[in-house]
Amino acid sequence: MKFFFIGLALIFVCNIYLATAFGRFFSHKTKFLVAFGVVFCLEILLLLSFKLHFLPRPFYLALLLLCALTFVVAMLFAAFELAFWLARRFLPARFVPSRFRTGLFVFACSLCVLALSVFNAFNTKVVPVSVNLGVEKPLQIAVLSDIHVGGFVGEEFTKRIAEKLKTLGELDAIFLVGDLSDASVSLMSERLKPIVSTKTKFGTFAVLGNHEYYMGGLNRRIEALKTAGVRVLENENSRFGGVVVAGVYDLAGFRFNTHKPDFSKALVGVGEGENLNKAGEQNVQKLNLSSDKITQNANLTGDKTMQKTPVIVLSHQPKSVKLLTPNEAKKVSLFVSGHTHKGQVFPFNVIANFINDGLLYGLCEWRGVKMLISSGVGFWGPPFRLGSQSEIILLQIR
Repeated sequence: MKFFFIGLALIFVCNIYLATAFGRFFSHKTKFLVAFGVVFCLEILLLLSFKLHFLPRPFYLALLLLCALTFVVAMLFAAFELAFWLARRFLPARFVPSRFRTGLFVFACSLCVLALSVFNAFNTKVVPVSVNLGVEKPLQIAVLSDIHVGGFVGEEFTKRIAEKLKTLGELDAIFLVGDLSDASVSLMSERLKPIVSTKTKFGTFAVLGNHEYYMGGLNRRIEALKTAGVRVLENENSRFGGVVVAGVYDLAGFRFNTHKPDFSKALVGVGEGENLNKAGEQNVQKLNLSSDKITQNANLTGDKTMQKTPVIVLSHQPKSVKLLTPNEAKKVSLFVSGHTHKGQVFPFNVIANFINDGLLYGLCEWRGVKMLISSGVGFWGPPFRLGSQSEIILLQIR
């Protein structure tokens, strides 16, 4: 219910603001109030459908786009209206465009921003990340989080992702880091098939995300993934290629009182004498971020006897790292997460960064634990990404 009332307040403010703003720029304020009143009522249906699932899929998707359009246009209108007010206040009148021309310009910019957002959502990039964990033989792993099958993420989308995976060369493994689906179990299995069928040397490993809990049928989802050949890590670990990969349930398990994350179980059999820990001196090169790639090489030196089996932990939400005890944290070589979408649409990146305590995206560190956070392959809700990018992380472990 909290989500419903927050969403209700947000769309109410956006629609009231747009009705008055359009009225100022284009006149006919009463007509715009009526029009955006109708839009507001339709968006209420969308909010109710998030919980009750009563809308037909085409109508649901159309309202999802309408809601996103309302927010983006409101945000841009507010920014340009502020600029217009400053121009009128500080510039000579001959340099200030009319309200009508400014309104048209803002609306055109809104359409351009929306087009860019859709492009970012569907144009999946491969982001190479190189980390030195001291393995005898290098590993190449594809990390995919937040696919969110369902809604606008259909069969064609997952097929394109599978084709991209094939272009990466020989993969040792695929990591699916939660939020795989917003659809029924059968639809999830059908649409994920192109991805989970991708051949790798050691297989595909997965953990649950919070959306798996929201959609229900958690055990059936786990069984469906296992039937498809995915190794679902349920507070447990597995070994391959000279590394240990451990996975835990999602933090949503505490809310639903089932399938709760337990790092002590996930790290059973992983001793301090057979993993990287804090005893070695760490010399970490500064993170270099760009729109196309992230690169970081972590050169670990020190007592070689401490460097036996690197431990990679998969956990959907990055803030779950706080559940690690100090002794458990020493066992972790790399903590891999998703969930944040890097905010997905500006300015939600600021909010997402705050909610996740600064653990938003890329390679970072929390109390000595090295972390890798993906912005995700898919998207939640409308097919928009502004200030974030759909990505597959190509994790190269040396």
